[in-house]
This record gives sequence, C-alpha cells and structure tokens, in this order.
Amino acid sequence: VVEVPEDLEPADALVQAELPDWMERHQGWVGGPRGVIVLVGVSDSVTSWLAEGQMPDSLTRDQARRRLDLIFGRGIVRAAIQTRSVIVTSGLDLGVASHVGRANMDAFHKCPLLGVSPKGAVTWPGDARPHAPKCTPLESNHTHHLLVHTANDVAGVTKYRIDLIKELVRNRVLGPDGNESAPLPVMVVVVNGSEAALMEVVQFVRVGWPVMVMKGTGGAADDIAHACAVIKDEFVPNPRLVEIAKEGRVECVNILDCEGGGTRVMISRLFLGGGGLAFYDPNLVFAWEQAVKYRANGATAATYGHNLEVGDMGLWVLATAIVSFRSERGDWVFGDLATLGMWLALLLAPVISVVLVLTNGAFRWRSRAAALKGAVEAAVSEIYQYRAGMGPYMNAPDEQRNDLLAANLTELGKFVLTSGVGDTGLRLNAVNAARKQSFRVSKDDDGFSVLAPDDYLRNRVEVQIKGFQAISLQLEKLLRYLQIMGYALGGLGTILAGAGGMYYVAITTIFQLSVNQYIRSFRLDDKLAFYNQASTQAETLQSWWLSLTSIQTASPLNYAVMVKTMEDVKNSEMLLLNPSAGGGGGGSGDPPTFNLAEFKSDVGDAIQKDGRVKFKQGWVEKYEVFFSQYEDYLAQLNFFEVRTIRFCEKHQQASGPLLTSE
Repeated sequence: VVEVPEDLEPADALVQAELPDWMERHQGWVGGPRGVIVLVGVSDSVTSWLAEGQMPDSLTRDQARRRLDLIFGRGIVRAAIQTRSVIVTSGLDLGVASHVGRANMDAFHKCPLLGVSPKGAVTWPGDARPHAPKCTPLESNHTHHLLVHTANDVAGVTKYRIDLIKELVRNRVLGPDGNESAPLPVMVVVVNGSEAALMEVVQFVRVGWPVMVMKGTGGAADDIAHACAVIKDEFVPNPRLVEIAKEGRVECVNILDCEGGGTRVMISRLFLGGGGLAFYDPNLVFAWEQAVKYRANGATAATYGHNLEVGDMGLWVLATAIVSFRSERGDWVFGDLATLGMWLALLLAPVISVVLVLTNGAFRWRSRAAALKGAVEAAVSEIYQYRAGMGPYMNAPDEQRNDLLAANLTELGKFVLTSGVGDTGLRLNAVNAARKQSFRVSKDDDGFSVLAPDDYLRNRVEVQIKGFQAISLQLEKLLRYLQIMGYALGGLGTILAGAGGMYYVAITTIFQLSVNQYIRSFRLDDKLAFYNQASTQAETLQSWWLSLTSIQTASPLNYAVMVKTMEDVKNSEMLLLNPSAGGGGGGSGDPPTFNLAEFKSDVGDAIQKDGRVKFKQGWVEKYEVFFSQYEDYLAQLNFFEVRTIRFCEKHQQASGPLLTSE
C-alpha cells in the first residue's frame, strides 16, 4: 500500500509502487507489464445488481455470481497471467474489484493487481483514523494499492486513475531485436457501473482504447450495449452514450454467452496477436493423410469417368458418321482394306460403347469421384475448424478436442466406405509424397499451427476466393466454347440441309447432341452459377472482417461467424459436387440426402438371374433417407402388425398357443 499526493506525477507513483520489480521478483517477468486491463464500474453497483435480482431472467442470483466468477477467474485473470498484463481496478472490497481479487487469490496471486483508491474513502487493517469504521475496506488480494490524497474523492481519484493508466500504457519494453516496442496494448472491461463509469469510458474512447462491455450486467454496461445496437436507427439522448457508440471501438459480450474462456481468448488475441506455433498432432496428421488420399484417388476416378463418357459419345459420333457417309456415297469408294476397317468400326462401335457404359456403371467412376471430392472438402473443413478452435471444437474442453476430431474423421471414413469407394483400393502414392513435405499447405501455412483470425482469413478465406475465381473463369471459358460449338454445329447442319447434304445433317446433329449432353451431364451451368456466388460470398465475408475494429476481430464470437460462414460455403460446394454426401462425416448436422440415380444403379447391379435383388451390406446406412421413409410407409399400411398376426397364427397351428393368457 503506497500513499501518493494528488499532485504527484503518475510516473513517480508507479516508481513508488515498484510494480516492475514485483513482477520480476515474484513471477520472473523482466521488463515490466506487457499489457493493461482496466476494470470499469462503480464497485458497489455489481453488489446491488446481484442483491436486487436485476440480472437476466434466465439467470438466478447464484448463477449470475458464478458466471461472474468464471469471467474474472477463468477469463480476465488467466488472460492477464498469459499476456503478462497488469489489471487496474478501484481496489475496493466490493463488486468488480472483489470478484477479480478472489480470482487472483485462486490463481495464487500470480497476477499483478493494482487498485487506485481515494484515501479518505477507504480503510485497511491497522487503520486508526476516527472515521475508519465508516470507510470501505480495501480488497486484500490486490498485489498493489495506491491511495490518492485528493480533495474531491470520486472525481479526483478517477482523473488520477486515468492518468496513471495512460502512463502505464506509455511504458515501452525492449523487443527481441533490442528496439522499443509500440505502446502497451490495453483493454477496458465494463461491468455494470453508473454515470461515473460512463465518464471514465468516454475518456478511454477519446484515447482510442478498445472497450469490452459485459452486456446483461445492468447499469452503464447495458446502457452502452443498447446504444451501440440502436444508434443507427434511434435517437439516443445521452451525449456520452452517443460518443461511445459512434466513436468507440466497442465490443459487446453477453454474460449469457460467457464462461470465461472466450474472454481469455479475446484478450490474448488482442494483446498477443498470432494463433500459435506449429505442433505435432497425430490426429491432424491422420486428417491430412485422409484428405490427400481422397484428393488423389478422386482425381483419378474423375479422369476415368470423364474419359469413358467422352469415349462413348465419340463412338456414337463415329458410327453415325460412317453410316451417313455410306448412305451418301451409296458404296464404299476406298480400297478393300479401308472398306473392311469401316465395316469393323461400324460393327464394333456399339459393342465397345456397351462395354464402356457397363464399365462405367460397374465402377461408378463419377459417383466415386464425387464422393471422394466431398470427403476431401469435409476432411479439410474439419482440419481448419479444429485448428481455429471453432465450430464443434469451440466449446469443447482442450482434452476432448483430439477425441472429437478423431471421431469426426472416423465417421467420415465410414461414409466413404459406404459410398462405393471401398469396393477398390485407394492408392497411397500421393500420401507418401505429402509426408515428405510434412503436409505443408503453402509457404505461409504449415498445416498444423493454431490459426488466429488473421491466419484463417489469409490461409483459408483468401485462398478459397482465389480458387473460386479461378474455377469460375475455367468453367465460363469451357461453357462458352461448348455453346459456340453447339451453335456452329446447328448452323452447319442447316447449311448442309439447304445444300442437299441431308445425310451429313445426322453427323452435325449427333455432334450437337453430344455437346449438349456433355454440358448437362457435368452440370456446367450449375457449377458456374455456384462458384460465382461462392466467390461473392467469400469476398463479402473478407470485406466484413476487414471492416471490424481490433477488439471486434479479437472476439471469439465474430471469429466463429467467419469460420462458420466460410465452412458453410465449402459444405455447399461439397453437396453440389456430391448430393449424396449430406450425411457424411464432419458432424455438420445437415440432414442426409437421397441420390435416386445412384440407388437405381446399385439395385440394377444387384439383380440376380432369377430376377431377385441381392441386398448388399451398407445399403441401409448409405440410403438412410429411403429406408426410413419406406419403413414409415409400411407402418402406415399396418404391414408389421399383419406380419406379426400371421406369424402368431402359423406358429399356433404348428405347435399350439404362442402366448399364454398370463
């Protein structure tokens, strides 16, 4: 406890408090604090908020008190220790200061806690002043107390506290390169509070410091949150609230959404920036192996399927051309060998076409490629959500995140196996090559580091924007080329018909039909529309994120919105490429879809010589939607009850009553 006169310079007061020496002596933190967290709010206001039951309807008094303990203990104090920051409070054993003091006691007083109080309004053990019993006691778990001698207790100590914080922030520390760093980062946390709290917050806003408002704690905090929400549409009569809402870097966090962890992450990101160093995670290694394996084999399957379909179209074009040529000439004009070759081509074309169709149907190259492409996107989406700590991993305890990732990857693997991919082996050449590169995604992304918001924006959102735009340009160019070709073939057929070459019209017609079939078969129109829309959505997301203030980008809730929006776009891409992938892996929660064409193909492949269908293992899981609806349909027809009655009657005739009267 250090007593300072009101006219003492804040820098000299900090010297007397010996804050840097205490940090080095007790915590080994050389160089003083690396950040400042300011708690704003009249201390007894929180006590009144709890005592009078002014908390949100969904919280009881005990729940609200516990929620505050989590915010201060698991959130603010742990963040201060992690970032080597000092917390500045009023120092009184009431409300906010009391909560953070108890949290510091639970943390074994590792956090430097500085209380700035008016000497005339407080008391401490051993205080022999006559009016001491009427004063508010100092909070005993603060590591430092500055008692200010001021004529105007409230206003004077508030001004001195602000000047002291400004002096703390101006303190610079030496960086790794030996140069002085920028001024210390600072965050103002508003919990409840009265008009005096608004006066303090206005001063901090004018300096440009970010403000986190605990919405739902009543008082000034709720007034600020309301003003920020309605300032664009409604008139706010309080000039201080207008200035805070319009000019402040304010982020409102609802107490109902807080359990401390998000607050800690928010402060840590604001003060420290990046996400984290690369680390070895066996589950991440397995996830990258799966993604690389699915991508390589999916590309191979897509190539096979594409070549077989194009080859089939080419054979029919060739057969049509030979027939047209023969019909036009009336007889072969070439030598015997050429004539024989044409006849053989004409005879073999349908046979080869049937072989190609059956081969494509047996191996289902296109559906296999679509399933693998969807599996790639699902696996990569899991990886980025896991590294960002968002999506299903946002509220999972640290010790359960690995188990959750492993479970989601296992479900994804089961889906791939039930989609027909498991009928053949998956090549591992690409996996072995990726292992040699340690699965590095790019020069900026090692594939394993924890992703801070800016890392996710750069390595995920911006990369996808470039990818979407590149695919859109390729599809647009291909579609335009095919459409021009179709129009040209149609015009050529018209010219040939007018010139008397009726037999050659069939060639142009089959060419035109093949082009149109190619466009429909590979859904080029749908894909082009989707990738244009996806690019726009990703660019809008990028613009929104770049428009946020530093404290807003530090908020886990805003980070979660960015990750969810981006991964939803990727999930839509997966469903476009493979409609049957709606129920596969990743824990996305989307309802499974039913691919009728693939179901017909599976049933057709399973028809036996006697006309019966051989039911294959895995159909129920693969076509869950169909069998679920079919079961409901049979239940509506009382199918199961009738079967049960018939079984009972048959059993009774054979061996007596099945059930006794008992």
